Amino acid sequence: MIKTNKPFELIYFSVFPTQTVEGMIYTYIAVDDYSTFTFVTGIEHDVTPELLSKHIDILMHHKDFKKPTKSKFTIMIPYDQDVNIESKVLDVIKPFNGELVFNQKEVVKNTLPIINAFNAFKNK
Repeated sequence: MIKTNKPFELIYFSVFPTQTVEGMIYTYIAVDDYSTFTFVTGIEHDVTPELLSKHIDILMHHKDFKKPTKSKFTIMIPYDQDVNIESKVLDVIKPFNGELVFNQKEVVKNTLPIINAFNAFKNK
């Protein structure tokens, strides 16, 4: 797997569902592999390739997402490789020198502690 030596070289991007009184909502999060710094880019009522690319775009423009402009970085998402998702996400990250990797096992392993902490807090 990718070995990181500094922040923002590898970002795990995931969406997790939460049941509310009004129905299911989906929280979009990004976790930096090196520091485990977590970004919440927003909440939606659905998960689509368009919404995924929208939230990755929000991450790219987030004031705390600081990366050297010439350095490459990788966004890892948990979905099966899909041409529609791939093209929409690459359209967003390529101008920032980003690459895309599909790997459900790694994303779940590295975002599950954050999701579990959120759910524990929510259930208090």
